[in-house]
Amino acid sequence: MRPFAAKCSHFLRKLALTIFLPMTLTGPSMSEDLSSFENHFNSIFSLKSIFEQTNSDGSVSNGRIWLKKPGKIRFEYDNPGSLLVIANSGFLTVIDRISNTPPQRYFTKQTPLSFLAKENIIFSKTNFKLFLKENEKRANLAVLNTDSNNLNNLVLHFKLNPIEISGWTLETSAGEKIKVDLIESEFNAVFEEDLLFGIGGEIRKHMEKISN
Repeated sequence: MRPFAAKCSHFLRKLALTIFLPMTLTGPSMSEDLSSFENHFNSIFSLKSIFEQTNSDGSVSNGRIWLKKPGKIRFEYDNPGSLLVIANSGFLTVIDRISNTPPQRYFTKQTPLSFLAKENIIFSKTNFKLFLKENEKRANLAVLNTDSNNLNNLVLHFKLNPIEISGWTLETSAGEKIKVDLIESEFNAVFEEDLLFGIGGEIRKHMEKISN
């Protein structure tokens, strides 16, 4: 596997299987202000955006993301990465479209990405603990999921005035941070779901390619 693909593949395996450590955010809990963020988050039924991913070692990769609630996500990394990550119907598949390695498969619920594609989340009435730290232009919302044996930690980033999700940060149990910034986001657009989120078709294409 190519070095870049190996690095991304290694990250995605950790993303799928790791136990995330709690992050410490300074500042008081501000649950009374969560309704505005909750309303924005739940108003998004689809998302299309360019993204920039910054890893702990300083490496940066770019690509495009499509999201359709509930449960559908597609990350398409630009060259030289050429990784494809698709979540649909409870499964997440990672395909390195340049290598001859078979796709890697996980349960979406094992990854914190599943939170991003949930719909109608009531922040104040779930077992997610949320803490808010904000300044004049940005707000960070830490999500601690204690719903399972894993402790998944995710920080959502928002622009303010008006509120708009602008990315997220993950921190692994090894202390690595992976930050994703959304660029030129388009909300609630309609797109071809079968083409974007069809895991079976992408797997067949890749397996045909590596078998030739």
